Amino acid sequence: MIKGSEMIKGWEKVSGDIWEKEIDDSYFENTNLFKEEVKGYWFFPEGKNYHTGLVYLNGVWMKEAQDKKELDELNKETPLWFVKNDDKKIVVFAQFPDVNPNDEVVEINTKKTLFHTQELGINFITINGFEFKHAATS
Repeated sequence: MIKGSEMIKGWEKVSGDIWEKEIDDSYFENTNLFKEEVKGYWFFPEGKNYHTGLVYLNGVWMKEAQDKKELDELNKETPLWFVKNDDKKIVVFAQFPDVNPNDEVVEINTKKTLFHTQELGINFITINGFEFKHAATS
């Protein structure tokens, strides 16, 4: 399995099921994916802003909230996360219903791509036997 995510530990409880984690920009391979918004002719955000980075709890992606206040209403089926950006870091706030995220597998995207060619004009590459997961949307 080749993943574009890394485990994150050291979450601190804010209140109830809401936790936070401060992450320095240097943690990311090339660019902080939580400071980059999803854009494209194929994307219809309906007035909302979504980041290319995601948060995963035990391998399942969590939904990005548009406002930190959305975290106050617990969503147990699809937990929410929200990012606060600063100059050289981010703070991720997330709902972890009934679990301590430091005891679970919590991951965030750290790589924009998992695999690509260095030459233009190559139409396809065949790869067998690997599972690719958690690449950030470009």
